[in-house]
Amino acid sequence: MPPLTTVHQQFAGLGERAMAALLRAIGEPDVPTDAVSGMNLEPSLVVRESCAVAITAQR
Repeated sequence: MPPLTTVHQQFAGLGERAMAALLRAIGEPDVPTDAVSGMNLEPSLVVRESCAVAITAQR
């Protein structure tokens, strides 16, 4: 079986942002926070041998 194509998630970066949001919420408990906003990190596609070759349209 060939190595599978996957999506890489930046877990360390997401953890850093989550910790910063938590510390901000602890330091300023009366300020409303939206812990989810701004925590989107761009995933990357890791293409391996399990991915078929793209077929291009012929004209």
